Order: sequence, then structure tokens, then C-alpha cells
Amino acid sequence: MSAETAVAPFRRAFAAVVAVLVVFCLAFLGLTWFQGPKLSSAQLDTQAVVASSGQQLRMFANQSLAQVDASQVSVEPAAAFSVDTVGDIVSITFEQRLGYGLDYAVTVSGVTSLHNTSDAVFRYEFTTDARPVFHLDRADPETGEPDRVMRSTLDAKGLSGQESVYSAQGIMDFTVIGQALAVITREGEQGAEQHHLSLVSLADGMVEEIVLPEPGTLDELRSGGSAALGFRFTPESTRATGEGVHTLMWIDLEGSHVPQTVAGIDGSALQPIDWRFLPSGELLALSGDNVLQRVDPTGESPTLPLGDYQGIESVSADGSTAIVRDLYDTILLVLDDSAGGVPGDELPFGPTPIDGVSPFGGQVALLLEGPARVQKVSVFDEGSGFFEGKIVVDDGAVSRILFESVPGTTSIEDFTVSPNGQFVVVEVIPDVSAMVSDAYYPLARPTSITTRFIDLVSGAVVAEVAGFDVEW
Repeated sequence: MSAETAVAPFRRAFAAVVAVLVVFCLAFLGLTWFQGPKLSSAQLDTQAVVASSGQQLRMFANQSLAQVDASQVSVEPAAAFSVDTVGDIVSITFEQRLGYGLDYAVTVSGVTSLHNTSDAVFRYEFTTDARPVFHLDRADPETGEPDRVMRSTLDAKGLSGQESVYSAQGIMDFTVIGQALAVITREGEQGAEQHHLSLVSLADGMVEEIVLPEPGTLDELRSGGSAALGFRFTPESTRATGEGVHTLMWIDLEGSHVPQTVAGIDGSALQPIDWRFLPSGELLALSGDNVLQRVDPTGESPTLPLGDYQGIESVSADGSTAIVRDLYDTILLVLDDSAGGVPGDELPFGPTPIDGVSPFGGQVALLLEGPARVQKVSVFDEGSGFFEGKIVVDDGAVSRILFESVPGTTSIEDFTVSPNGQFVVVEVIPDVSAMVSDAYYPLARPTSITTRFIDLVSGAVVAEVAGFDVEW
């Protein structure tokens, strides 16, 4: 048998195998062609999506896609989004923070490839991360026990895992700065007390005491993200005369940790009656002569005067607008061009009537970028002869009651809104007649004060804790 005769069967077998493989490949390509694209994987940071806006869900297909329109996308529960398609990727950008510990489903209908009209449905389900929250639980002064900063985990169902992360005698105030706490503690008798400022690591509990310019007291402690800390400082040496009272200071936490004085329009130390951090790292400060100023604490940019006002109520999540007060009403003030106006533009911002009655407006906080807001209002009840305190959600057209006090019994002390607008946290005195102060002046609170977490959409109270001053 010749060599050529010997290999002939092998060639025929090889050709048959190749033919079969070609048929299978053609069949597979045909199925792919007629069935349309498929979702092969998806990518999302479930922690970042509750912490900041602009986060993306990226859905990867098995082939290049035709452009997807926003009308083809649905998100449940509802969330504002935009959509883009590049190659084999559909990107869903969430315009606001999503809810804590919520189950979401994103569905994209009518997805087609660049080469045929056979469509498909992409669906991706995910659960967002819960959020750590903190509050201050002061001990009963008569027990001599230390005060505690408590940490819990918040999701759509409520709070869990409550634990003490720092305890000390005489905790006046605290705030959260990234992975640390800034804590003000006091010592000494009222009128002659001194305050201390400490940074507490949430990772290992290490404590760093901040060296103040001299002994004194602090108030209005606030954080600017994870890189800055601000407070008002009253030196002990000037407390009696009133000179230098409430000087605004800030600390660059990425720098030397040394408190620096914040200068106002004329270059002198600011002594504001109120102030806030802006998302940009700048400050919004209302000077003692009622001039609202936009201030760069580093001094690199000039200070911008914004007008004469009586108070600052709230700043939007993007820093484009603020709610301020004049002698007559609350006002929505434009801070930069991104708000669709000119910095300094004003819009009336009074509370919406409730059942045809115009309430007296109090504390107010913008929901995200606004104009929707949460506000504490008072309505006079002719039947009881009391003013009824209410916490309402107001979109400028309709005011919906979230929580209300019982006249003569309960009292609403304060409230805050979660950064993602999911919860309203209300501080309540359950029984005004039995109220006893903890005597932490000027930041005293009733010993019976409790804090309730209310779902903004449903109005349900999902959790209640002993204490106050919730920080996110």
C-alpha cells in the first residue's frame, strides 16, 4: 500500500470533522443572529451608589449594540437615571444616591445588535449596601456614667447592630469625618468650663487630641467630607470681655491638623452667627453684621459677599442653592451657575398651606438638589389651644405630613434628612411635663429625648433610639 493510499482515509475523516464543525459554527452564528444579544455580565459598586450620585451600572452584552434610549429602561424602585451605549456596554448612570439596603431591578427592553433587529430584554437585580449611622447617647447625669457615641447600621427595614464606638465623660458634640470621629468633651463647672477636641479612629480606636490655640470652648462642630473640620472657638482669655467670641476656625485633615482662623471679606477673623460647609470645600458664613459670605478657608480664592440675611437653613446636596432667611421669609438663594440662574438670584420659599391653613415655617432642609424640602412647621389648633408641631415633606405645591406632635404632651426638638433623601430623623421629647435637662449648656438636651427614623415615602417609623444628634 502506498503512503498516499494510507493517508486517504485520514484526509476524508479530517474533512468530515471540519465540515461538521463548520455546520455547528454556522448554526451557532445563526442562532445568535436570530435570537439577538444576551446580557453576559454586569458591574456596579453597591456601596458607592448609596454614598454619591453619578454612579454607573454597566451591563455587558455578547455583541455590539444599537443605541439604547432612556424610554427602554425602567428602574424599580424608581430612580432618576441617564443611559448611554458604547460598543457592547449599556451604562445606566444614577443621577442621585440610591436607597440604603434596598432591592433594585433594572430592566432594558428592546435591546438589539448593530446587525439585526432581533431584540432581547436585559434585566439585572441588586441590593444596595446599608449605611452606618451614629448618634450621641448621654448618660443620666446622676449616674456618673460616661456618655457614648453609638454606631448602628441602617437599611430599608430599620437599624441593627447598635454598638458603642467611643465613650467619655462630658461629650458635648461630635461629627463624622471619613473613618474618624471628631468629639468635643468638657471639663470644669458651667461658666468656667474648658473644651477639648479629639479625633477618634473608627478603625482602631486611637485618639488624637487637637491642640487648640489656648484654653476655651467650641461649638457648631461640622465636617467637610473627609478632609476638613470646622468649629467656632471662644478663647477663655476673651470670654469675659466678649472679644474674639465665636471665631470660626478650620482644620485641614490632610495637612498639619493645626486649627486655622477663617478670614472674612475684610481679612479679619470671621465671627459668624451661622455657617455651613459647601460640597466644594468652601464655607457659607453669615457674619455678625448679617452679611452672607462664600469663603475659601485656604484664602486662595477671594471671599464673595452674597447679601444681607438673618440665618442659614440648608444647602443643597450639589451646593448650587441654599435656603436662607431674611426678616420676612425663607428664600431659595442661587449660589452658582449650575442651579440654572445667576449667583445671588432669590426665589420666595415659604411653606405650602396644609388643609388650606398657612403654617408658621421653622427649620427647613432641602431634599437633594431641591426644590422639594422637609420642614418643621407649626399650626394653631383652635380646639386644644396649642400650636401643633409637624414635620412635613413639601414640594412647593403639596405639603405632606410625616410626623406631628401631640399638643401638650410630645415636642419635636430637631430633625435631619439622610444624605440620600430616604429617611427623615426626628428628635422627640415623649413627655414634656416630665422633661429633665442634662445640663450640658449651651448644648443641653432633655434626658428623655429619643430619635425616630421615618421612611420619607411611606411615613413609617422604622426605628427609634435613645439619644440624639444623628450623623451620617
